[in-house]
Amino acid sequence: VEQLQEDTFLWDKWLHVSTDEIIFLRQLLSSDIFEKNTMEFFETLHEKVMELEEFKAEKMDLHVTINNHKNDLNGMRECEDISCDMFYHSEHKKLEERVQHFISKFQELKLEIYNFITPHFRKIKPQED
Repeated sequence: VEQLQEDTFLWDKWLHVSTDEIIFLRQLLSSDIFEKNTMEFFETLHEKVMELEEFKAEKMDLHVTINNHKNDLNGMRECEDISCDMFYHSEHKKLEERVQHFISKFQELKLEIYNFITPHFRKIKPQED
């Protein structure tokens, strides 16, 4: 039970970090740091912001599920047979796969965003003395 609870603590930590990253990326995509660009560029930025919103909603749902799972793990202490233990381990594994999938997909989105916006940053002109 302690190991499973430790896993859920780690998942919570990952989700809190992703919250900060989503906020940062939304601010980055909404900032005025890009060279003048085409309408297509700004449409793609908007699409990426919408994808971040979807990840935010999924993260919130996942967080609720993890909190419920933490509470459910307390019931594992009362298990008296192997099938009861197996049920909790099975549910834990399913949730672990869901968290890992979320983290993986979020990493992919971040890389897409970074690769897309990097060439479009506004250049700072050196000051003349």
